[in-house]
Amino acid sequence: MAALSPLLLAALLWVPAGAVTCYGDSGQPVDWFVVYKLPAHSGPGVEAQAGLRYKYLDESSGGWREGAGPIDSLMGAVGRSLLPLYRNTSQLAYLLYNDQPPKGTKDSSSRGHTKGVLLLDQKEGFWLVHSVPGFPPAASHANYSWPRPAHTYGQTLLCMSFPLEQFSKIGKQLSYTYPLVYDHKLEGTFAQKFPELEEVVKGHHVHDRPWNSSVTLTSKAGANFQSFAKFGKFGDGEPEVEG
Repeated sequence: MAALSPLLLAALLWVPAGAVTCYGDSGQPVDWFVVYKLPAHSGPGVEAQAGLRYKYLDESSGGWREGAGPIDSLMGAVGRSLLPLYRNTSQLAYLLYNDQPPKGTKDSSSRGHTKGVLLLDQKEGFWLVHSVPGFPPAASHANYSWPRPAHTYGQTLLCMSFPLEQFSKIGKQLSYTYPLVYDHKLEGTFAQKFPELEEVVKGHHVHDRPWNSSVTLTSKAGANFQSFAKFGKFGDGEPEVEG
């Protein structure tokens, strides 16, 4: 295969300044997308054998379709969406959480079984909820990559683009799921606007009943996502709370 010229590669990976949102396989902003990373040995070809192929779905894809390339590439939806995390983050806030964090970061078995990324600027952002162990690399890693232990099995990723005000609700939900935050940046006005996220970063969680929460999150394009969260003390007989 012929190598891409530096100019063409730069054009393909160009992300508008300040556009912190989910990006689709087309390279354009999307309201949401779902990626299913196929298990290794799921078909012919090097990428399929290595466990790097994926299926892609968004609001305009017309159903599931083949991914734009290997899951570890910056050309695909996941890598392109996370690209701002590995560039200049001076004007951004982010939380990376994973109960199976990348090697070299803190670990705790007492935290919720939950994995995700929050990345936002002063106008908008996205929430990437996923199942991938050791992912994504911390911002200081300076490069997007896919962890080798996540090659073998199937993995799912859901990216949702939200206006800024929705992140207070997301912070509330995270206080129930009690995530292990292994990398974050929440400074200045971000910390002031989102005390709920500040509490999550500090490792705080709900202390009183009800031990579960349901809220409706509305995306930038007006799609409604129902978020269900529960704390570890949620047990048999606990009534479900409606949002």
